[in-house]
Amino acid sequence: MQTIQRKLMCENTKFNIYFEHIVDKVNKLEVKDFLVVEPKVQNSGGISGVALLPIRGREVGLIKMYRPPIKGWSWEIPHGFIEPDEDELDSAKRELLEETGLTALSITPLGIVAPDAGIIDGRVQLYACLVDGGLAQITPEFGLRALTWIGFEDFEQMLCNSEIQDSFTISAWCKYKLKCKV
Repeated sequence: MQTIQRKLMCENTKFNIYFEHIVDKVNKLEVKDFLVVEPKVQNSGGISGVALLPIRGREVGLIKMYRPPIKGWSWEIPHGFIEPDEDELDSAKRELLEETGLTALSITPLGIVAPDAGIIDGRVQLYACLVDGGLAQITPEFGLRALTWIGFEDFEQMLCNSEIQDSFTISAWCKYKLKCKV
């Protein structure tokens, strides 16, 4: 694959949006407007964000978020962007506190996911965090509602019923179950 041209189409505070002219010499194909969404802040490993699976006993903490692209509400784990010169662990602690008011008793790395490798040039570090469940003041965010605790069995039923569709939440749960043998 060879990128012939990369043209910035638009940007906001978090992303640059490019159209790339790409040639696949092996298959003799080309795309002149391949869409690439690039987070403005990434570390050297390509990590642009973090997502945390809050665990309290046998419950998962979920936030209900309004998501304009899907024109509806989504059950999600806390997640967000890393800040310039911030490591993933500090970012995870900050996001957890901002979105839930919680501090973690312990944090376990679960691995990395690529949210949509066909479009987004960024990766997200997943964590599981054990919390005590106390709530403090959360930072107001567009569309963010309070944290809700859901038992493991009900959570898995929500997954099966597609009530939970967020890829970070699904990936973190799968990795948590495999890594922590829940």
